[in-house]
Amino acid sequence: MAEWPNLPDMVAVCSKCGAANPDDADYCMKCAAPLRTVREDSALTIAEQVTGHTYDRRHTDRWIAPQWVLILLLTVVPSAFLSIYGIAWSLYQAYVNDFFALSSQWIYYFEIYGIPALEIIFAILAALLVIRLVSRLNDHSEREGRLMQDFVRYVRASAAPEQQSKITDELILASQSYGRMNIFEKKLDAKRWGLMVAALYVMNAAVMLALYRIPLTFDYSMYAHSAFYSLMSIGIGVISALTSVVLIFLAIHLMRTLIVHQRRWREFVRSAYELLGMIGKKVPARYLPEAPKERSVVRYTLFTAVTFGLYGFYWLYTLIDDPNKHFEMQAGAEEALFAAIKGY
Repeated sequence: MAEWPNLPDMVAVCSKCGAANPDDADYCMKCAAPLRTVREDSALTIAEQVTGHTYDRRHTDRWIAPQWVLILLLTVVPSAFLSIYGIAWSLYQAYVNDFFALSSQWIYYFEIYGIPALEIIFAILAALLVIRLVSRLNDHSEREGRLMQDFVRYVRASAAPEQQSKITDELILASQSYGRMNIFEKKLDAKRWGLMVAALYVMNAAVMLALYRIPLTFDYSMYAHSAFYSLMSIGIGVISALTSVVLIFLAIHLMRTLIVHQRRWREFVRSAYELLGMIGKKVPARYLPEAPKERSVVRYTLFTAVTFGLYGFYWLYTLIDDPNKHFEMQAGAEEALFAAIKGY
């Protein structure tokens, strides 16, 4: 079983053993005793609540198309092409010793207006994707939390008096899985972080437009032009660096949270199968989810930096596809649990 860090101080204290628990927990994570007056529904009623969580999947376990990566990449390609063209043109000017030679007019105007426009399009798409990635992980965890709580209630209601002592240890493990979710799977405000990403890219587009357009509008001295370009270039660099920090933070949060989530869910499913067997339920097929694929945050961050963000698109692909695969595996495990509860 995976080892977890020590749990921090929590609010609800068990009156039976004195252990600290999450404030919204119904049962003690140490001795499985009720922490408050719990409504004693019948096992049939609770079973309906447990199996009813499967119908929430379409609202919480939302599949996101990996093609999002390709769409975002297509908005970057023209800018990358133009940057390479600009470097080549500068080298050509130096070679012919004519720094006033003009490039083709359409590239000139695309550089002024096209790149900022693509930056804004990228900002909108990136913000929408961030909101979807963060919110679906939040919603999925909330649904799973309700499922876990109802499952523990179902086992307690279904167990015969002589089975209560036998299931206590395994019931504690199942209850701990819910507590760990509240502690280790931190949630972010999806809309706030999405708007932050959009604002940074729009700011960068505005500075780029000013960098190209303002010198054409006003007649400055050569010194003023140089100072303006230097100031705007610094601004672009600062905004780009801040944007990279925000995106890497979001990527690390999504990656680590999913890995912790998968590990905890796997432990819960194992405990759930054991509990169902202890109370006389037959599980048609013990569908134990695969262990999470450990991905190195350091390696992904380093590769993204040395490839100037190109590897980040593969990182983004994993952030989309890994939850998709997890939802499929979790659905299989849930159906096995539901089949055992329903008795077929």
